[in-house]
Amino acid sequence: MPIVKHKQSRCKAQLPNWLAAAFLLCCATVQVDDPLRAFGSPRQNSPAAGRPTFEVVSIRPDHRDPSTFFAIDWRKPDLYLAENFPLITTIELAYLPIRWGASGGWGDARVVGAPDWVRKDRYDIRGKLAAEDVAVWRQNGPKKDELLQDVLRAMLEDRCKLSAHRIMVDAPVFALVRSKSSERLKLASPDEELPSGSLHLMTGGWIVPHVPGTPPPPRVTFPRISMAEFAANLSDGATRPVIDKTGLAGFYNFSITRLEPPEDLSQGVDPPVLWDLSEVGLKLVSTRAPLETIVIDHIERPSEN
Repeated sequence: MPIVKHKQSRCKAQLPNWLAAAFLLCCATVQVDDPLRAFGSPRQNSPAAGRPTFEVVSIRPDHRDPSTFFAIDWRKPDLYLAENFPLITTIELAYLPIRWGASGGWGDARVVGAPDWVRKDRYDIRGKLAAEDVAVWRQNGPKKDELLQDVLRAMLEDRCKLSAHRIMVDAPVFALVRSKSSERLKLASPDEELPSGSLHLMTGGWIVPHVPGTPPPPRVTFPRISMAEFAANLSDGATRPVIDKTGLAGFYNFSITRLEPPEDLSQGVDPPVLWDLSEVGLKLVSTRAPLETIVIDHIERPSEN
């Protein structure tokens, strides 16, 4: 999923979820006329026999002003690109659930023990997939996610000498729960035809964004989406993850209204509570839950290309 961010979207992590979803899916991505031009030499040995690795990889410091441009994209046909991004984001993508790497910042809290430069120093990373991995790379789904994490981990362990372990840490979350029944939450068939304008969400499921210029209030439709996928979508841009505690299985079709955000966003209102979830008999409850956390045991600045 390509992510392109500029100063305004970076500073305002509380973008409307419908807008953020459409933005993440439809925005322009970094164009590379000749990707191999900036790469180093092809790898001769993988960190572990039989483990997928980038065929060619380049990691270089980027000293550009991050308020002008930074982007990350793993939807190109055979490339992973990170432009002017701190290494923490790549670590999150490599070791945590994929959607956490695109969160509004709470994913950073799930990586501990890293030196300051991991979050402050910015790099350009360009990794080209080996020919035998391209077919999987061009798919969407668990196999692509697994391949992405395999090649990123191999790169980090080789170029940054990264070693880490996992622990579970009790952390604040939102629980998505049922508040009442609603006729607007309709069970869908996993193979039913999607409505026109449906866009696939990185977090899973589909969305039909609000069409600019149509009469308010802004509404979005979630066709053929599970509650777990919907909770994951609510997590995107929030200050904490949203976990599904509805107990509802299967896929659903529903539309919800986007509420007007307060004028003063410094009050700490989270994007998820700005949805009128009551329309579909749902609500968010602040609670705590064990979350997977990556502990960095050792890391070095990336080796020269």
